Amino acid sequence: MLGKLYVLAGALCVSSYALAASPSIIGSLTAHGETRIDNHDVQGSGTVFDGSVVETGQSVSSGADLRLENNAEITLLRDSRGTLYRDHLVLQRGTVQLGLTDSFRVQTISLVVVPTEAHSSGVVSVDAANSVTVEAKNGTLEIRTSAGAGVARVHPGHPLMFSSMTGKSSAEFSAIGTVSSENGRYYLDSPETGMKYEMKGDNLKDHDGTSVIASGVLEPAAPDAGVAGLILAKSIRSSSAFTLPGQSAQARSVIGGISVSSGVTANTTRKCPPDPLIDCCPGIPFPKCCNPLSTAQCSHSN
Repeated sequence: MLGKLYVLAGALCVSSYALAASPSIIGSLTAHGETRIDNHDVQGSGTVFDGSVVETGQSVSSGADLRLENNAEITLLRDSRGTLYRDHLVLQRGTVQLGLTDSFRVQTISLVVVPTEAHSSGVVSVDAANSVTVEAKNGTLEIRTSAGAGVARVHPGHPLMFSSMTGKSSAEFSAIGTVSSENGRYYLDSPETGMKYEMKGDNLKDHDGTSVIASGVLEPAAPDAGVAGLILAKSIRSSSAFTLPGQSAQARSVIGGISVSSGVTANTTRKCPPDPLIDCCPGIPFPKCCNPLSTAQCSHSN
């Protein structure tokens, strides 16, 4: 009898372990063209689990619409790959469209894209060089480092590109902004990153109300400070016609070792390729025709 009890107890333990180890269903997928879930081809529709790897093919018709149990809706475009979890997607390559949400986030190798307003939506792309382009369609998307430090806020109509800079410290800071003072404290408002920082340094009053490029060290701000961080300024210069060494005029901010630049180059001549189905700007959602240009120069359209 005792032996039978041991066998029954062991069976219950194995059964409980198997149940605990089984991944939970988190939503459904509608496949378009070539789509795979956990290395299995999907036609029509399928089920996604917590930790499922979703991959779309390279054909122009490939894509995957995902609807999660938390009401988040996302779409993986062609030639994309990501690991899906209940509250976030780890995007390894390609492009994801983030539907209206106030909680679901997208994580890349070095950054996290977080909605900061109800019913936010947007597009996140990772190119072959692991640069990340973020475009907000509705609301605001905040860009953070993997450690949680704020890098930028992306608003509709102003896409930004983010690239990790080799050899740069995670505390390094350089950005253009306007200096202001409030109650004896000094702040830098950066139009490029959409963030406000407190500043400490020498002769800040001489720059009050002017546009400067501030360089130094970025430290975390107090939780109730209402700013993205504290800049310990080592250098403050006029922003007129100033470009950081090794960067173009459109990449003048370095936040925590991340280069921030405009996601679209304006005033560039574009023409359609002979075949309208040719994706002349790989990895960029809804590209207008180009000649072709580099990924950073592609233009978006609705």
